[in-house]
Amino acid sequence: MKKYLLLLFLLIVGEVVFSASFIWTSSGYYVRFGDTLFFEAFEDGWGVGMSVTKSEANFQKLGFLKIKTSEVLLKAGISFGNTWNVSFFIDQRDLVPFPGSLHYEFFIGRFGGYALLEQNYNMKIGGYRLSLDNFSYMSENTVMFSSGHISMGSTSLAYRVLNNTFLFGVSDPDNVVFLGVGGLNWKLSGGAGFNFKPTNGVDLKLLVAASRDEVAFGFMGRVRKGNTDLTFVFNTGRFYFNVKF
Repeated sequence: MKKYLLLLFLLIVGEVVFSASFIWTSSGYYVRFGDTLFFEAFEDGWGVGMSVTKSEANFQKLGFLKIKTSEVLLKAGISFGNTWNVSFFIDQRDLVPFPGSLHYEFFIGRFGGYALLEQNYNMKIGGYRLSLDNFSYMSENTVMFSSGHISMGSTSLAYRVLNNTFLFGVSDPDNVVFLGVGGLNWKLSGGAGFNFKPTNGVDLKLLVAASRDEVAFGFMGRVRKGNTDLTFVFNTGRFYFNVKF
């Protein structure tokens, strides 16, 4: 109990003084304060470290024009405390031809680590629309929630993926309601999903799938307001929670 009270105190103080990131999952927690110079703590240890950042823009020539296609931010860090830790981050924003974003995190140390991948792409060409929203946290307990659809006029094909579930089916053109069939632990299953955006900066996704003798449930919620970025994913008994200030 004292450990979690100390963690809460560090999170509150660190959020006021420094930029902060807090991850809490089924496997444990990871908290980091600072940027170039930083302090990090996790389930079995802590470290003080330093990171370097590099940003660049990619361009493509189109005749006499030079078009920016993407922007990339790379960050690498190393820390030492009661153990050693190495971290690597990529933030990429694609502009053309497929607008969207890619975020990748990699953390490894003597006591373990994790990898995180987030993709979000939306494209519209004429009467065709394509969207991809993939989330995958890989560690001792993996948490996944992926969705996507392609819309061709009034016809929309879509997919949903959880840790142990993959479904293919149809959705409405705005990808709000989904119905599909597929596998749950490699057994024939069916399911339904819903996407909600109750207000600007808030995105909620829900999926329920069932086979003859098993049920899978997934939920993902994102809130992006100002400098605050919050993500919560629940997947049949496993969860991921992350907040950044």
